[in-house]
Amino acid sequence: MKRIGLILSVIFSMIFLAGCLEKPIDSVNKKEADEMVEIYVQDEIEPNSNEIYAVYYFNKLDINHVEIKFWEDSDKLIVENSYIYFIDEYEMANWGHPCRFMIIDKTTGNYRIHHRNAPPQTDFHDEWTLLFSRKQ
Repeated sequence: MKRIGLILSVIFSMIFLAGCLEKPIDSVNKKEADEMVEIYVQDEIEPNSNEIYAVYYFNKLDINHVEIKFWEDSDKLIVENSYIYFIDEYEMANWGHPCRFMIIDKTTGNYRIHHRNAPPQTDFHDEWTLLFSRKQ
């Protein structure tokens, strides 16, 4: 009888664990990604800029495949399973000024930076939300 109970508990444990593994858990949550961006900006943007800048995040967080097009050329940035941030280095400037995209992988927490000279070609106010900015 004890043996059957042990076998059943092992089987139920295996079924439970298999059910848990179907949906991966992100190892980096949005708050942690936001903090990574703030540290990056403090280290890389703040010391080199007297300009007004702004940091936005792509607010469609449930979309795992995003293609970002640019005004400056036909290039596009393809992003998978990541948080996407747009750093406008000269927020008050017109077209053709430095900006960056910071892409943070939701699973590993690794990030990459893409330097551009124009904002994303998108419905900006519907898809991007201001995270923080520095006003003079």
